[in-house]
Amino acid sequence: MLSRERIAAQRGEPYKHAMKIVFITLFDEFCLGVRYISAVLRRAGHETAIVHVRRLEDINRFPEQVGQEDYFLPPAYVSAREIALLQETLDRLRPDLIGFSLTSNFVALAEHLTRLVRPAVRQGTKIVWGGIDMLADPERALRSADIICRGEGEEAMLELVEALEHGSDWRGIADLWVRDGERIVRNPARPPRQDLDQLPYPDHDLSHSYSIYDNKVVTGRYPEGSQLNDYYVIITARGCPYRCTYCCSPAVKALYDGHRYYRRRRVETVIDELRQQKRTRGESLVFIGFHDDVFTINPKWIKEFAAAYKKEIGLRFWCYTFPTVTRRDMMEQLKDAGLDYVIMGLQAGGQRVLNEVFRRKTPREAIVEAMTILTDLGITVIIDLIGSNPFETEEDRWETFELLTSLPRPFAIHPVNPLTLYKGSEIVEMARRRPEIWAEIEEYNNDYLAKPKPIYDFWNALHELCQYDCFSRDELYAFARDEYLRGHPGYLQMLNRIIKPLYYFDSNVSVVKDRYVRELQDRVYALEHPSLRQLVRRMAHLPRRPHAR
Repeated sequence: MLSRERIAAQRGEPYKHAMKIVFITLFDEFCLGVRYISAVLRRAGHETAIVHVRRLEDINRFPEQVGQEDYFLPPAYVSAREIALLQETLDRLRPDLIGFSLTSNFVALAEHLTRLVRPAVRQGTKIVWGGIDMLADPERALRSADIICRGEGEEAMLELVEALEHGSDWRGIADLWVRDGERIVRNPARPPRQDLDQLPYPDHDLSHSYSIYDNKVVTGRYPEGSQLNDYYVIITARGCPYRCTYCCSPAVKALYDGHRYYRRRRVETVIDELRQQKRTRGESLVFIGFHDDVFTINPKWIKEFAAAYKKEIGLRFWCYTFPTVTRRDMMEQLKDAGLDYVIMGLQAGGQRVLNEVFRRKTPREAIVEAMTILTDLGITVIIDLIGSNPFETEEDRWETFELLTSLPRPFAIHPVNPLTLYKGSEIVEMARRRPEIWAEIEEYNNDYLAKPKPIYDFWNALHELCQYDCFSRDELYAFARDEYLRGHPGYLQMLNRIIKPLYYFDSNVSVVKDRYVRELQDRVYALEHPSLRQLVRRMAHLPRRPHAR
């Protein structure tokens, strides 16, 4: 049989690639990995579509009654109607290849959907899975998928698509593991791309974007409630300079052993990507999120970026930082450019846990100094903490409490998440080597968690209360020493639920309520008085006194 390329050549017609690839994301409309791969494939002439099954905000949102045909396994719920809509969308799109993008929390959901979508597509259509779990548990993934992509997928997916297009053998493509009958073809990883500036910008074209949520499918726009309606997410770098034991970073570094793992784009391409988005979206774009694992690296790069961003973009933004790289000069430059808030992972305050368990060798003095710098500059700080940690002793938890009560306010704390031991992470093996700890661990669908204990709930709730200036240090210490509260932590949890909405809009710690109200008033005023829009914009960039919480 002649290929379409040869037929076109015989007819004297220009040949265009005709492969259609549909990507399916789960609870993740940001999906930068998928958007980059889609952009690479479209640049090569292929057709793509991105189907978002549920939204980020739908994680851990469940109806009171779950239908028999619905999918329900926390943190995911997908109704039977939404599954049917996915099947109908695939039947209408008729893809040549399907790619699932997933995180470890949604492996079981991906298995369920993969099984149900196969009848909705042409027989023989291959299904590829991608995501960090392809490193953690590849054999499980290949019980459902035909192919998995391990590592950054732009080059591997392009080679796979073009091999399928031309009918050539695709089973030996680097970065791919393939289920071939009863055997698994385990191809080696290719070196990570060093020049990130050669990649096209992520694909945000809404004309081939589909969102399935609330028992409906919408296209041509971002879903209601999505942050993307006024927000743009971007990365300036790939890789993380740290090797935290609970994280996937060590596994990715091992995959690329011998090659430079941390790579950063030039400032010019970062600004150009944002300039294009600003031009395309106009006044609907009001906020930028830099999702690098740690943004505040390389003072020279930061200085160049801050100057260019202030001049060319001028929108408020946030980023991740780390205590030991939170320098005053860099933070001043970023604040002047529009930095609104930072998220800083402390994870624990106990030095033993930081050094020996998490491998985050962050001196207490560095944490206090970083917090002092940020609060001095009026930059809101949101702290990440890990709780319910069986490696911690009572002394370790007291150290975290003492650290939090010594930090300068104001600051916010994300809801404390339990230590999750994901399969394939180093901390799982650390727990296995400690029988007394392993006995406290329960296995769930794709990870391990400590068995629930009142003392975990007590410390998690108490640590969160440290962010509220309505409590004095003495009052917090009184809570900490109260034996009744230790046995009945529900009272502290209830206190958190009552207080949080008073400080934060919709209990979202990144949105301080009084500031949010003022910004809404500014927007309404600007809309009602178009001639004053420019004045309001200029005023928004004037330095303001940090708002009391």
